[in-house]
Formats: sequence, structure tokens, C-alpha cells
Amino acid sequence: MNYVAQFYKSSAETRNKNASDFFKNIEMTDEISEKIDKLKSVIKKAQKEINESEENIKNLSGMLYTKECEPIDKKYVLHYSGRNNDCNFSIPTGIPVNLDDLDEEEQIKVITINVENKTGEIYVPVGYLYENAAVIAREYKYSINGTYSKTNFTTLNTYIVGIFDSYCYSANYSATERYARDAILRKIAGAPFLEKFYGIDNLKNSLGQDYTLYQVHSNYQFNKSFEIILKTAPDSIKRRMIVTHYKDAMPVYKIFGLKKETWDKVIEKHLEEYVYELDSWITDPKFNKTEMEWIEFIEYINSKQEDLDFYEIEYAPRWSARNARGDYFQKCRLIGSLAFNYSRYECFREFYSFGKFSDYVIEETINQGYTSTENFIGDLRDYLTMCLSQNIKPTLYSSYLKQTHDIASRNYKLFVSEQDEKKFEEHYKDVRAVYYGDYVIMPPKNTKDVRQEGNSLNHCVASYIKRIIDNETTILFLRKKDKKDESLVTLEVKNGSIVQARGACNRKVNKEELSVIKRYAENRELKVSAGIGH
Repeated sequence: MNYVAQFYKSSAETRNKNASDFFKNIEMTDEISEKIDKLKSVIKKAQKEINESEENIKNLSGMLYTKECEPIDKKYVLHYSGRNNDCNFSIPTGIPVNLDDLDEEEQIKVITINVENKTGEIYVPVGYLYENAAVIAREYKYSINGTYSKTNFTTLNTYIVGIFDSYCYSANYSATERYARDAILRKIAGAPFLEKFYGIDNLKNSLGQDYTLYQVHSNYQFNKSFEIILKTAPDSIKRRMIVTHYKDAMPVYKIFGLKKETWDKVIEKHLEEYVYELDSWITDPKFNKTEMEWIEFIEYINSKQEDLDFYEIEYAPRWSARNARGDYFQKCRLIGSLAFNYSRYECFREFYSFGKFSDYVIEETINQGYTSTENFIGDLRDYLTMCLSQNIKPTLYSSYLKQTHDIASRNYKLFVSEQDEKKFEEHYKDVRAVYYGDYVIMPPKNTKDVRQEGNSLNHCVASYIKRIIDNETTILFLRKKDKKDESLVTLEVKNGSIVQARGACNRKVNKEELSVIKRYAENRELKVSAGIGH
């Protein structure tokens, strides 16, 4: 039948009438209704038998082990997610499962094992020896058929694995290699065991489904406050604290160096994530704040953050600042960035309290049209550094920082003496130009070159001249090899790392420039700071 021709032969009116008459011809007779009910009853009975059979399989499997083994009262489901299908199969029967058909009590017991391939191996925990803190795991090979209607499971081996200790035995009583133990622990969720072992509810919400027994094993070895954190740390920071290496076992508030009453106030105000990320800075005397003053200040800065958000001002790129522990900020990006810069650069502490520094940065970033607090902080740092190097009293609260900064930069050249010029040239006596394709990385010949670089690219590399003279840092130029007289990118090398790479107006380097920088670093055994090129 030619359906296309038939469709175009009929009118829209006819098609509408046919559609409206469609259901008039359908009549649910008693006979049909009775047959449907009988078939539903058969399906229900079959499903009940399937569930009972699965339970019997689990019970019989449990009889293989000693009475100390406590079977896991969970229903494991293999969830396959591929390009052409998304389906679930009961383990180990391989029967398709519709999770939506399970009642609430059954759904609570379901644990899914996610796979993306139609064949492979999985590890399924079948029981725990809680007295030994060990898991019994069965290794299956699975194969999903072509129609996605069934999965075949074949048992490959059974293992007993120490979760806190470092042993692993297979069913033939032989000790297995470490990689086998790790492979098993990596594929089993950690929260269910920890919940039962320590008697703690809902750890999967705070630790996450991806927190495995392998991580439990590793964290337990290196975190002496492991159990204390599990039982008492707030859910919002439990996962991050668990994976941190604490050398001594102590209450959570002591880990942060706080008094108990301070910690209680932190919990009351839901500021635990800020305390975790600010870490030891809260007790650092450089900030000159009491514990309670910190709590008030965190809330104050959070209110200021709303102003920056309103004007769409960036206040801390994720790569730009880290806490004392070396972690990037997630929650407290504004106050974290301010604390990072204040702690790192002495020039800020020389002239401002932390509170006044923070206020000045936030208010004037908005008032002076900066697009990010980091750019404002960078200009302020360069300006103060130039003033300190020349023994000039700075204007601390300039309402025109960019102009003030640029004037200081231009005047800086007046303070390079003949003796300092010789020291500068001595610093570079063994540094040679290196070519990479169309690019060259070359040293400045004299301080005039550095000043010219700053003028050409509109940044304050001139403020680094004193540091070069004092052998504290090294400035290099990245340029096109056929345009060596034209500034392109300025590099700063310090303490074995390329710590800065700036183009015109402090632009970030592009991919091609970054590639050259990385090649140079590799050849010179230098590191490249994370923020360059991001």
C-alpha cells in the first residue's frame, strides 16, 4: 500500500473525522477485560516468583561463607547506559528491571552498578565480615545480548578484602596481588560499609556515591582523625576533611585551631565551609582578628559580594588563589582571594589592616571601573612595590589607582643608578636567546629594555627591575623571531617556575604562546604555574 499517496488523496476534513471516529470503534468488552486481568495476574505471580528465586540465590550463596559473614541486604542492578539504549538488569539473574515498578521499600534497597560497555567485569559485594572490617566480593563477567533483553552473568572468582588492613585472598586461599585488591575496592561504594560499621546514617549524601572502599582504605591509613570526622564533621565538609591527611586524632574544632564555643557559632551560622577553606588563616596573627571577629567578617564580606555580582565583576578566578593547604577555593572565593593576597604579599600588610585592605579593594574595584578584583589588586601591588623600592610614601586610598600606578611606573626609571645597571647586566650574563619555530625567548639587554616592555604592553614590569638587580627574579621576553624589537609577552621566572606570562594590558597568553612557554620550561627544567594560559 502506498501510504504517502493515500495520505495526499484524503482531505484534512476526512482525516480529522477518521481521527475523531477512531475511539468510537473501541469498546472494552467483559471478555477482553477479563483476559487482561488474568494476564496481569500471571505477570504479578511470575514477578513474585522471580523475586523469591533471587532471594533464594542470595541465601544459598551466603551459605558458602562462615556464619560471621553478614549478607548485604541490597538488590544489585547493572545499569547500562550506551548510545543506543539505557537499561537495567538484576544481578545475577540478568532479568531486565524497571526501577519505576519497584515499591518504595524495594527502591531503598537498590544499588546500581553503572557500565558503558555491553561486556566486561564487575565486582559485587555479597557480604561483610564486620569484625574483621572486610568485604566479601564476587567477580562477575557480564554480557548484554544484542536486543538488550537479557544479561548473562558468569562468576569468575570470590574474594575477601581487608578494608582498613592491606590483605586480599581469593576463593582458592591464595593471597592476590595488590592491584587486584585495589581494583576490587575501587569498584565498591564506601558509604554502605561505613554506615553499618560506625552506625552512621546517610553517609552517601555527604561522601557521595563515587566515594569507594579504596578511598576508605587510603584515607584511613593517612588520616588519624578519620573516625572523628565521619561521626562529627558537618556533611558539607565531611568529604573534603576525610580525604585530607591529618597527622593527629582530635576533635574537628581543634583541627581548625578553634575554641569549642567558636565552632558552635560557626555551625549555627552555617559557615563551616568558609572555615574549612580559610583553614589556618583564621588563627594566623598576620590578619590580627579574633575567632569571633572572623565570623562577623565572613558574613560582612558575603554581603559585599552581592555588590560585585550586581556589576558582574569577577572577584576570584578559581585558579588565581589557594588556601594555606594549597587547595583552590570553592565556597569562599571572594574572601579567600582577599586573604590569599593579603597573606602572600607583605606590601599590603605594610600599609593596611586586612579589613581596610578588603574594603578598599571591593569599593574601588567598583568605583574605578575594573572588571575584576584581581586586576585591581595586581595594580595596587605593583604600585606599592615600586613605592617601597624607592622609599616613596604611597597614596594608600587613591581614587585613581590606574593613573597613580602609571605615573609611579614612569618615574621608576629615575632611580636606576649606574651601579645598579651593572648589577642588572651581570644578572643576565649567562642567559641567551632561545628559538622555537616562529618565536624566540630572549633576555633584556638593560633596564631600559624592561621599561620599554612595560610601556609597550601597558603593564608594570618596570617594578621588577629592583628584584632583578637583587637576584630575586628574572624577566624574559617572548617575541616573534622576525620581530624581535616588538614586545609580545613578558615572562617572570622565579624559584624554578615560570610564575607569570602577560601580554598587552595583562592579557593571558594564547595556546600557541603557551606551547612555546611549556617547551622552554621543559628544556630548562622549570615548572609552569597553573594560572598561566587559563
